[in-house]
Amino acid sequence: MNPLTHLRKKITYTLHKYQVVYAVMKESERRDSLIIIFDHQTQSSKLKNIINEFKNQKLNYQCSFCPETWELTLTIFK
Repeated sequence: MNPLTHLRKKITYTLHKYQVVYAVMKESERRDSLIIIFDHQTQSSKLKNIINEFKNQKLNYQCSFCPETWELTLTIFK
């Protein structure tokens, strides 16, 4: 299964389980990315859980979180 398929499955799961305000996925030749903006009332433990879920996927990725905007960005390198 390719990384983008993994991202699609995870975003569907995330939208149902977490308080998501906005989500977008982008695909390019070198990388796929997923940007999720959470509601500011989302518990930090939930954010930590979703980051750990991506870590468990063993993908070549980079993750960043901006606390000012509650934006989580995941980039998977092909």
